[in-house]
Amino acid sequence: MKKIVSILLVCMLALTAFAGCTSEEPEKVKETTEEKATNTDKGEEKAEQEAKEPTEIRFQIVWDVNSGRGQNIQTVVDTFNESQNDVTVSLITGTSDDKQLITSLLSDDVPEVIQMGVKNTKTIGAEGLLKELNDFEDTYKDIFYPELIEFFKYDGALYGAPWIGHTIELVYNEDLLKEAGLERAPETWDEVMEYSQIIEEKTDATGLGIAGMQHNDAIWMSTPIIMSYGGKFIDVVDGKEVMAINTPEGIKGLEMYQAFASMYPGAAEKNGGNVMEDFRNQKIAMEFQGPWGVTDIWKNGNPFVVGATLMPAGPAGRFVDGGPYALSIPATLEGEKYDAALTFMNYLQDTTAQEMIMNGEYDENTDAYYPYRVPMRKDMANSKYFQENPQFLVYVKGLEFVIDSFPTPGFNQVANEVITVELNKLASGATTPEEAAKVIEEKGNEILRAFYGD
Repeated sequence: MKKIVSILLVCMLALTAFAGCTSEEPEKVKETTEEKATNTDKGEEKAEQEAKEPTEIRFQIVWDVNSGRGQNIQTVVDTFNESQNDVTVSLITGTSDDKQLITSLLSDDVPEVIQMGVKNTKTIGAEGLLKELNDFEDTYKDIFYPELIEFFKYDGALYGAPWIGHTIELVYNEDLLKEAGLERAPETWDEVMEYSQIIEEKTDATGLGIAGMQHNDAIWMSTPIIMSYGGKFIDVVDGKEVMAINTPEGIKGLEMYQAFASMYPGAAEKNGGNVMEDFRNQKIAMEFQGPWGVTDIWKNGNPFVVGATLMPAGPAGRFVDGGPYALSIPATLEGEKYDAALTFMNYLQDTTAQEMIMNGEYDENTDAYYPYRVPMRKDMANSKYFQENPQFLVYVKGLEFVIDSFPTPGFNQVANEVITVELNKLASGATTPEEAAKVIEEKGNEILRAFYGD
């Protein structure tokens, strides 16, 4: 009996096994075929991805890669490289010298993305050595001030994508203003004059510090004042650069410059560094500086509350000296390298990468990091850094009013040989605004005609 049961059990197991095979095998074969096809596709895709190396490009900055600024930018580059597998960027040390940049762009070993100042961008763009970025102008205008876009154009063509930079604003000692009974920062040049008189009367400090030494610092400090009264040092008439300061508006601007200098002891012997030192030591309550004017007080132990506000306005408006930087691409770049360069530039203009610039550079003396430039996007107010440090937003807002106090190569020579001399005489009281305007016009035009050969 047991033998029969055993035989039956063996048969049942055999039938079950057979039934399982006959009912499941075709489905299993079908699935295996589909999986095989899918796996083959995935394998080919993976192999293709593995076979495709990332496009390698180089990003040349104007600073040394080992400097504090270079190290800050390196963190931005590293974050980009870690974020994707298609492009790899290497950071390299560069220059802001036109001749060296042109030599590099004419060689076979040119970097794919280059940081450039305004003068570099225009000068080198005019030589046809940079890609025109006109197709991106409308996009840039959505995220940057339109006035800023114009800075990187030459003869109607856009040669630079806005990145980071600085403006020069009014930095003030909030404690000294309060001691003088002043509850807010001045907004006009008339108010700056009024504040200076009150501060001198009610505190031991002078109001505004302004450079009067025979030095370029006197030009970028005086130009916003002169322009806000409707004057200008230089203009273009019938296609030629000519001096334009000898007008009622220009003379009024020079008068205001001289008035501020006359209230600041020793102005004729001081440059921007001397002014910053006097501000730090609370000898003056107001100065013109970039973001480093704020961090200089932080680095020196926060002896008082420091604030920053837009450069004051005059009857003709508000004008702010600045130093924006662009990202440019060599004219010879094509194909994958060009696409990779655009991808990287878009990343650098993104809010995340822009805010990383505010992490700043390392200072050994205080073992801390400080901002050295600001982003150029106009929508940074809600980012974490600017929420915590709103005083830096003014250096972004100022890009809406930005001017170049040294607009042309011809002007640079006039500035060095004539304008700084006359501003120094004004600061010391050795000449009058009318006399200074006449000398700048006559000698400046002689230099311009010789410089341009016309």
